[in-house]
Amino acid sequence: MAKRRNGGAGFGAAVAMVIVVAAAFAGFLYWRSEMRDQNPAPEPTASAVAVPAPQPSPTPLPVSGSAHPLEADERLPLGGPSAVRYTVNGGAVTFQFEVASDEWPSIDADVNQNGAVDANVDRSYTIATDGSYCAQYLTSASTWSECGGAPSGGRASVQRRGRARTVVLTIPADELSSIPDGAHVAFKLCHKEGGAWQCLQSPGGRTDVGADFSDAYLIKLQ
Repeated sequence: MAKRRNGGAGFGAAVAMVIVVAAAFAGFLYWRSEMRDQNPAPEPTASAVAVPAPQPSPTPLPVSGSAHPLEADERLPLGGPSAVRYTVNGGAVTFQFEVASDEWPSIDADVNQNGAVDANVDRSYTIATDGSYCAQYLTSASTWSECGGAPSGGRASVQRRGRARTVVLTIPADELSSIPDGAHVAFKLCHKEGGAWQCLQSPGGRTDVGADFSDAYLIKLQ
């Protein structure tokens, strides 16, 4: 006769073990819940939140670059012994050039003072080969209207002194600038060499015949 197994006692022990484990797990979950309520997760601080830095508004560029102040009656060298000075009187500006007999002075005026060459707005003043007054519009950085193409109330005079001469250009102030306080101008001194014109602009040092208002002198009109 086979020996009878004690199955009832083993099954009861297994059931008791399951109950103990379940009770322990339930206790663990309850403890976690209590700890979470007592110590809630911290809110993210400002340093923990990525906030885009405010972007500064772009600064608008000036209408024109700064010009170098040139005082009335200040002698401005133009290369070698040549020079220019100006005076203001009665609403007109008189420029007096001391140059060699083969040098041709001119004045380029940035009338609207925007630092660029504007066709049929900006002007150039010089003397013709016969010494007469020559007022022109700049039609590009390197082209001009004919002498007299720009209407002008100005005048010119030339005095020869041996190998030098004095060239005087008197120009109404309102032709030089649309702004009454001052004008932006550049001076050019040219001579012919080998059949071609060689020039020197002041300021900036440009050596071709073209006009350039990226650098200029400020002359006071009042």
